[in-house]
Formats: sequence, C-alpha cells, structure tokens
Amino acid sequence: PVAVYGVMLSVVLLTLAVAWIRTDNPVLLDIHAGLSLVGVIFEVYFLTLQMFVIQAVCIWCTLYGLSLLLRFVVVGVIWLRQGRLSARRR
Repeated sequence: PVAVYGVMLSVVLLTLAVAWIRTDNPVLLDIHAGLSLVGVIFEVYFLTLQMFVIQAVCIWCTLYGLSLLLRFVVVGVIWLRQGRLSARRR
C-alpha cells in the first residue's frame, strides 16, 4: 500500500501548510519541512528501486515524486526566508 502512504503524506502536508498559513506558527513550518524531506528521501529510494530492481518507471509515481520535490523546495525557501535556520543555532 505504498500509494496509501503517499496520499496520507500529502494530506498531512496540506493540513500543516494550511495550519501554518492560518496561525503563522513556526513549529508547523518546521514539521512540514521535516516531513517533506522524509518524503523526498523515500521518493529517491523508490525511484532507485524502479530503475535498478524493477527496471520500469511508473510515470504517475515519478510525477508524484516531482511534486514532493517541488513542495520540499518551496517549503525550504519559505523556511530560509523566515530565518528558521538561524533560529535553530541559538
């Protein structure tokens, strides 16, 4: 049920994004960034399996992976602009 986990991750990320927009709570942004990173790591693993073990690439899986990567980049840019990296150093 790998697709179910992907859908659950997307719902959680959407919920975190909406909650962060409404409350401007930086912890929600941190959680979103962390979960996005986990999603990207798993996607790299799944893409590696597709290419080297299964030797077939699923276009839907790849598009979902690109959407995860794009979400990670967007939240990373927001995270950096919010100064969250410097907040962690204190």
